[in-house]
Amino acid sequence: MRSLLQLKCVKTGPRPRAGLHFARIQSAGEPLWYVRQGGPAGLFLGTVVRVSGGYQATRIMAGGALPTEWFPDREAAARWLLTTIKRP
Repeated sequence: MRSLLQLKCVKTGPRPRAGLHFARIQSAGEPLWYVRQGGPAGLFLGTVVRVSGGYQATRIMAGGALPTEWFPDREAAARWLLTTIKRP
C-alpha cells in the first residue's frame, strides 16, 4: 500500500538570524517548514506552517503537549519556538 502523503525536503533561501534553519517540507497541503537551531543537524524546535495569511508555529513537547501560536511572518514564528525550549 502506497502512502498518500509524500514529503520532500527542498532547499530554502538565506538563513535567518538567531542561527535558525528552515527545511521546507513539500506536501499536498499548506507549505510546512521544520525549524532547527544551529543548522540542518541542530536541535529540532518545531514546525511552522502557512495558514490564514500568517504562520502558525507548533512545538512538539514530551508528553504530547502541542503549544501553538500564530504570527504574521515565518521568522517571528521560528523565534517564538526558541522561547519554548528549556535552557540549562
